[in-house]
Amino acid sequence: MSDKKLSIYEIIPLVREEVGVIRKAQEATGGARYKYRGTDTIINALAPVLNKYGVFTTVEDFDYNHTSTVTASNKVLTTATLLKKVTFYGPQGDSVYSICAGENSDYSDKATGGASTYAYRYALVQTFVLPTDEDDPDAKYVEKEAPAATSAPVAPSGLDAVRARLVEKSKNVPGDVTGSAYLQVLLDSATGDLAGRKLAQVWSDESALKALEALLEVAK
Repeated sequence: MSDKKLSIYEIIPLVREEVGVIRKAQEATGGARYKYRGTDTIINALAPVLNKYGVFTTVEDFDYNHTSTVTASNKVLTTATLLKKVTFYGPQGDSVYSICAGENSDYSDKATGGASTYAYRYALVQTFVLPTDEDDPDAKYVEKEAPAATSAPVAPSGLDAVRARLVEKSKNVPGDVTGSAYLQVLLDSATGDLAGRKLAQVWSDESALKALEALLEVAK
């Protein structure tokens, strides 16, 4: 390879050509049966080529939403949705980004992780246009049951409750900047333990989110 540093726009088609087809070699066994390309398979195919051309990625999650409902069989089904921004940086310092939606439902605690993984996988597939002949569904299939006729949604608790309050409160602040962008503005002006931190870094830290919630109340 030449010593010339290529732009990210020149590198993307080269990566696509070198990686080629990533076949669906894995098979889901829960619920519906289908073949898929897992996130690890895609990353393992892309990583050596991205390293070769000096490309790295950063990620940012926003518009996160988490709900819980009780099904007719008295199980608690959690569903997480989010948007993930994946930025690809080239050796010249230029970049291009992709924003993909992720959604996942789970009967334990993996709804958020599944939604995040799903969105990241599709950002890679769509940015590099990795060949596929059909939709690439989640590796883990969750067969959703009908909600119980008389049951109400289960109120979130702990970390999920703080997240839910921040999402709702940040939507209703005055001005043009709302939502995750407003929360990041608060973090940028924060002192102490919150100083210099990004929203994605504190999103899994309940104590930090409570401190951010306190800042939001003061800012109102």
